[in-house]
Amino acid sequence: MRDCLNYIKRFLIVLFVLISISAGAQEFVAKSSVNNDSPELNESIEVSYILFAKGNSVSLTNPKFEIETDLFTGFKVERHGQARGSMIFNMGSRDGIKVYTYKYILKTTKLGDQIIPGLTISLNGIKYNTKPIKIKVSKEITDNSISTNLELRLVPNKNSCYIGETVRYDLYYYSAYDIWKINLSETPEFNGFIAEFIESSDQAKTKRINGIRYNVQKVGSYLLTPIETGVLRIPSISCVIAVSTRRGIAQETVKSKVQSFKVKQLPAGAPKNFKGLVGELSLTQKTDKKVIPTNDAVTTRITIKGSGNIASMEDISLKYPSTFEALPPTGSEKINSTPFGFSGYKTFEFIAIPRQPGKFKIPSVEIPYFNPKIKKYQTLKSKPVQIKVIGKGVSNLSSTYSNSTQQTVNIQGNDIRYLKTNITLSSDDTPKFYAGSLFYYLLSGIGIICFLIGSFIFKEKKYSANQIKNRTKNKANKVANKKLRATKKLLNNDSGFFYTALDDAISDYLKEKLMLEQSQMNKQVIQNILREKKIADEVIQKTVKISEQCKMARFSPVPISKSALFEDAKNIINQLENLLK
Repeated sequence: MRDCLNYIKRFLIVLFVLISISAGAQEFVAKSSVNNDSPELNESIEVSYILFAKGNSVSLTNPKFEIETDLFTGFKVERHGQARGSMIFNMGSRDGIKVYTYKYILKTTKLGDQIIPGLTISLNGIKYNTKPIKIKVSKEITDNSISTNLELRLVPNKNSCYIGETVRYDLYYYSAYDIWKINLSETPEFNGFIAEFIESSDQAKTKRINGIRYNVQKVGSYLLTPIETGVLRIPSISCVIAVSTRRGIAQETVKSKVQSFKVKQLPAGAPKNFKGLVGELSLTQKTDKKVIPTNDAVTTRITIKGSGNIASMEDISLKYPSTFEALPPTGSEKINSTPFGFSGYKTFEFIAIPRQPGKFKIPSVEIPYFNPKIKKYQTLKSKPVQIKVIGKGVSNLSSTYSNSTQQTVNIQGNDIRYLKTNITLSSDDTPKFYAGSLFYYLLSGIGIICFLIGSFIFKEKKYSANQIKNRTKNKANKVANKKLRATKKLLNNDSGFFYTALDDAISDYLKEKLMLEQSQMNKQVIQNILREKKIADEVIQKTVKISEQCKMARFSPVPISKSALFEDAKNIINQLENLLK
């Protein structure tokens, strides 16, 4: 590959000179070139001095190349000499162009910027000068970890990180041969991490290591977001590489070494409402109206943007006054995966309708997060919004449920009705209902049937509160198994519905089993309740991990085995069922 690049480089130089000579009146051009302008110490380089001569009248006698070898300071002359014969290019009806070349093989002996001197070329008593060339000599790379001609290496961009902070592992190949083709095997399980692979577009570069020139190229990068703390295992990555050797194309399977990576627990002092958000974030807020009439809608948008594990961020809520009817909030997001990590934004849109006039205040929203760059907890805080509602209020407003605040809207207007005093009574001399009549027996029969049906429907009422709770808990496993069966049918579905359904199955099980309200369904509350029930931390962490994996997989193409995740969820529900008696 290196020889091929050098050949192309020389060809382009020759082509440029040919065009220059053909286009102008100049008949002789002298050039100098080097095959490597950034060699390492003690590396041999090839310097070429070339004379381009135009015209049939040019003597075929080889020109004289004049140079003093003592001028090569910083180099050791290993050998030199004029190339045999000359190259002749026919230009059709034009005169031919002859190319004379003189080469030096030099070994670098000094570090830093070095100058390869120019050369004087004499032809038919006329002298032509080439320009000097500036190169930079770097220190020879020594790496005892590379011991073969073909290696695969995983290189992290940091030695440790906090839980929730992304670490990048770059995958490189080092080959002393020319690479023909490379096939990356299936991504292994990164236990304890949410993993995503990004293919690299970098071109191969040459590096001289331990005296051997390697072709080095980045195959891609693994973005790993840890969801566990401790020393975690980084598995081996496998590649099938086809290389070009003297004997032809050879195919080899190369594996990287198994490594370990330390994931640190977040420091103490986290805010009470901290939910594991880690990164460098900012908040923007916009409310479309500050003065609105009653029964009109006001929209507030809150956007969280930046880098970090923003994809796993939980929903937020606004606490509207009781006279506002809040619609269910909606959200949108765009999360990008780059070699620098995950970045993007999440937008939450809240729409509410005021039913009574007045001046109201929508309080601020506080979102705590951990900034790994400064190693401190910070809080994103929106500004409180003042809303002025004008117009007439709604009388006889019935109680309405607000999804955003999970509070009941108070009854507004008159809630006492006057009794009607203008009543006229009349009598009917012909009674239609009396004991023993057909109407009497018909109503009696209907009453008995309704009593039996009501007794069956409301049988639950005869149970005590504890019995009802126990019955609800016992149903939790049945409901979870039913949802798991439905989720299993989505295993071969390419959409994200599988992860949503699996996450819902676990959440619904915990909600029913632990008798939780929807407002209590967050990681911290669930962990605390399970600890109170003497559930082992290992089981708790597995439960939280599965839920977090589902949430992350819904927002990015995470290479997690669906079947393995499904079995983990099924096993953890069965395990909790045996422990939560």
